Amino acid sequence: MDIFQILGTLLHSRKKIPFVDETFVLFLVSKWITMYDPRLCVIINDTANKHWTTFTQPQDQYDFLYAVLWKMPFKRSSYIKKPKKKALTAEQKDDEAELKMIANNLCISVRELNEYKKQLDLIHSSSE
Repeated sequence: MDIFQILGTLLHSRKKIPFVDETFVLFLVSKWITMYDPRLCVIINDTANKHWTTFTQPQDQYDFLYAVLWKMPFKRSSYIKKPKKKALTAEQKDDEAELKMIANNLCISVRELNEYKKQLDLIHSSSE
């Protein structure tokens, strides 16, 4: 039985799995449950994450989660995805290349250089 079938029975089904094999990993199931519904994050943190050492067998862990979690209607999960980078103009590309060169010469990161630039801009704007 894979993790998605286990999640389906924990969150949606009223049928309990009679036997959970060794593929059940409480950490992964907890992670997927908290991604499914943020309200369940508090329950997982207050129960499963605190008392995980009490339940040594996968079946015991499954039975515990089955008893603690309420059943909810099925919904499509949306996952956090990395945002796509916007296309840069030629001027922005030149500025970025210039910042990289300055950062390399000063042995600092581009991010750190941008922070210094923001601080300098803030000082100049407050002095005017």
